Amino acid sequence: MTSDVFLEQLREIKKLYVEVKGAIVLAEKFDPEDETYISQINELRNTLDHIMRALEFTDRSEHELNEAKEHLYRAGYDTYEILATNLTLKISGALNTYRKETISTVYPRYYDVIRPELIQIRTAIADLRANKNIDPATNNKTFSEYFECCDQLIQFLMETEQAQNDLIKGEEEYVKSKNAETVRTIIITAVSVLVTFALTYFFISN
Repeated sequence: MTSDVFLEQLREIKKLYVEVKGAIVLAEKFDPEDETYISQINELRNTLDHIMRALEFTDRSEHELNEAKEHLYRAGYDTYEILATNLTLKISGALNTYRKETISTVYPRYYDVIRPELIQIRTAIADLRANKNIDPATNNKTFSEYFECCDQLIQFLMETEQAQNDLIKGEEEYVKSKNAETVRTIIITAVSVLVTFALTYFFISN
């Protein structure tokens, strides 16, 4: 491998590393348990090990650099799947304190559009992992469709967060209506008891 080819391979690895590291940071940011992804970090460490071997053992530098890429791809696939899961949990978690009736009334787009899309995105990500998408321009594996799926999930999460005020108001209106209904029931029951008592007393007196 010539020095120019070696440097070009390193540039590709750097680009891949930046993308994967960014995905890891994003996945950790949205992790419900604030976990650090040790497995993915180990893959990054293994990537560095192979780069060092490529520098040390020039007769097998191409093999070592390819192995470095494979560790990055493995870390990327795992991370994007985790990121998609974390975002999906964030979306459902933002809504699980509200009644279905409130969501249907105040935020019908969730059941009409977002929820079915969540299922499709999860299915698409599973298919991407199984097929290991190849970029026809470079003949390399690519995370572009993973990124598109996760970007769509982030948009859904932002939209769901923006609906929070309306959902809270919807729940408050429901509580008010239930309280008013309870008060009416108490009043009607009390009046019925009083009327029954009065009629009973009247008939007994006569």
